[in-house]
Amino acid sequence: MERNVREREFSLKVSMIEGAIASFAGAIIHQGFFLQAFGIFLGLPDYWFSILPNSQFIFSFLGIFAGYYLAKVGERKKIAFVTGIIYRGIWFLPAIFVLIFGKSSITVTVFVVSALVSFLFFRILMVVWMRWMDLLVFEETKGTYMGIRKAVTTFTLLLGFLLGGFLIKYFSSQGQENVAFFILFSIVGVVGFISSGLYLLQFDEKTKTRNISFIDFLRESFSILSKAKVRSIVWFFFFFEMVSSIGVPFIPVQVMKNFGLGPEFVSIQFSIYAVSMTLSSYFWGVLLDKFGAKSVLSLSVAGLCFTISLWFFVPRDLWFILTFFEPFVSGIFSAGYESSFVYIMFSDIHSRHKDNFFSVISAINGFGILIGTILASAISIALSGFKVFILYKDFTLYELLFGITLVGRVSALLFFIPSVKYKRNVEKGIDLLKYIVFKLSNFFRT
Repeated sequence: MERNVREREFSLKVSMIEGAIASFAGAIIHQGFFLQAFGIFLGLPDYWFSILPNSQFIFSFLGIFAGYYLAKVGERKKIAFVTGIIYRGIWFLPAIFVLIFGKSSITVTVFVVSALVSFLFFRILMVVWMRWMDLLVFEETKGTYMGIRKAVTTFTLLLGFLLGGFLIKYFSSQGQENVAFFILFSIVGVVGFISSGLYLLQFDEKTKTRNISFIDFLRESFSILSKAKVRSIVWFFFFFEMVSSIGVPFIPVQVMKNFGLGPEFVSIQFSIYAVSMTLSSYFWGVLLDKFGAKSVLSLSVAGLCFTISLWFFVPRDLWFILTFFEPFVSGIFSAGYESSFVYIMFSDIHSRHKDNFFSVISAINGFGILIGTILASAISIALSGFKVFILYKDFTLYELLFGITLVGRVSALLFFIPSVKYKRNVEKGIDLLKYIVFKLSNFFRT
């Protein structure tokens, strides 16, 4: 037992290093900005700017198969090693093609296919990794550990943003933007081999295997939704991710296309976001250990409602608010949201069959993001060139998408309002409003 504790402690330190290295590559392929910058470089239409950053989540339904594999095999190291190499190593292909063929159609094809294959294996790896970390992280310090890990990984995310922005700025000035993307995508491939090698150093205790058919595993996975506590959390994440995937991917596109600012400026914006996440992650981890996920998640979502509202309401003349203040505030509340998500995944909300729990969360989130991506793409095609002046500013297609996300995020907060029985002495109007406010304040106090 003592040996297992020491091995877990060592593995958690290795995981911290692996996460820091992986986040450096994550800045390039997972935050959406550099993929969108590459899409603009290739001349892709607007709807691709929703598909590209969201495609990494659309394949979340594959979490069902990953969870089934874990239940049957009971180990995580081998599949993590293989999927880690494939999902990052494949980026060598678009790196080589953009260097040789530039903006050609073959580069576009290789880029799109590589991105889809990469994110397909990424979603499998995520379920495996979450289950692995669930077994490694100590219950009494899981919030604090994940907060520290988030701070470390976000710092290297910042370095990735700065490097990417500098490379694109430098080579663009020389008419060699394709060289910048060759270097960036090659870095992702190299990181894939390093990170996967670090997986081999981590402790992986074989868990109990289960002789179960895939159909039974699928039925068992979705049966956990019968528990009200699980169901409300699962549907919240489904709805929140769906509405966020409609507008959020277009933020960097708004900055580059409508504000006329270069990729290097957007990298600074994302760096500010990363700094605020780094500074606040430990704080959120402590709050999670003290107050639990529901309170922290509620506060985080309320903050993210405020930040997306800035992109809808603030006029373009005040662009400095959107490019400096907004990413800092957004980073703070995003750290709380992401830390809460991980905390819930590692909780004992359904401890009997964690493989099923991770699978169903992954699958439903992916389905929600798929719906959001389809909606965003359809709106982008139907309302291409949309522009209308209201009161004080021009509202374009992007503001429309931001507005949809704002309304959706506010609506998502309804999932946290506890069920209350209607009382006869509560009438319509101000009395009903007071009653709801009272129930909400009592809910957040407890």
